[in-house]
Amino acid sequence: NERRACLGFKEVLPDFPPTFKVHRRRGMKYLQQRAPAWCDRVLFRSNLPLKQAKTLDYYCAPDISSSDHKPVAAVFSVPTIWRRSNLSASTNSSILIVFKRISITGLFMLRKRRASTVSNHLPNPGIAIMGPCLETSPFKTPVIRGSRDPVWEGPISLHLKPAVVQDLAHYSLMLRVSDFTEGRGPVSSSPSTLARGVLPLT
Repeated sequence: NERRACLGFKEVLPDFPPTFKVHRRRGMKYLQQRAPAWCDRVLFRSNLPLKQAKTLDYYCAPDISSSDHKPVAAVFSVPTIWRRSNLSASTNSSILIVFKRISITGLFMLRKRRASTVSNHLPNPGIAIMGPCLETSPFKTPVIRGSRDPVWEGPISLHLKPAVVQDLAHYSLMLRVSDFTEGRGPVSSSPSTLARGVLPLT
């Protein structure tokens, strides 16, 4: 109550099962000695008062069995100062990235949030593409209904903020594949994440 620890740090509400105390096996089977609890957390704090870090994803890893805790992880978007002063007239427009085709194979069935079982429905996957270099973030693809091997036919166009070519070597895009069966999109506060990855721009 005196708030002497972790001053200024924040945490989004966890939308995954308690991560302690569990059997050392895959899944979320709890030991009877303790009440299930969220003992594993990710806290963050922004240095810039006007440019706050944003939590993009917050999840646990139920299939890792090295401890009686399940590990947790978070993905953040951290604001940066976008350089425009050295742009020439020829680069004073958005950079366009075009995907001819995006395909994913072997998506896992979605694990139920409050149990160790796996649902038997086929996922309805959609992709959110995020990054501070995008003009509009996140970019969202259409949803593919009932598929573990979805394909999005192009052209799929992403508009980047103006930048010099040398800067592109430092930029990456974050991709998150989510299941829309529960009516939750890939950028909601409690996404049903099926897969994630990072795409360097060089």
